[in-house]
Amino acid sequence: MGKKILIVDDAVFFRKMVEDSLNKAGYTDIYEAGTAIDAKKIFLEEDIDLVVLDITLPDCKDLCMCQEFFRLKKDANVIIYSAVTQELVKEQAKKLGVAGYFTKPMDVEEFIKLVDSIL
Repeated sequence: MGKKILIVDDAVFFRKMVEDSLNKAGYTDIYEAGTAIDAKKIFLEEDIDLVVLDITLPDCKDLCMCQEFFRLKKDANVIIYSAVTQELVKEQAKKLGVAGYFTKPMDVEEFIKLVDSIL
């Protein structure tokens, strides 16, 4: 489909699961990062259209990476997912302008619907 998607998660299993879901929906230009440092590098080098972000990374907790994406590109498209629902973090993420918030394991159909609406 030509849109670049970056999946950021320190768990390889979840990155692969998200990538497989996106591939089945026709998205093939997918990048992966397991750390905030790698994510930032890819985000800048590849002009990413959408970030799918786990908010718990070993080198960046809660919304620090999300804030960084918006600092680097004010109109960034970010979808957050997490293993735990944290209402305060969810509210803060919405204030930042995230496009969606999912809890692991995410509803794949709802996730793809959101991706399609963004891209």
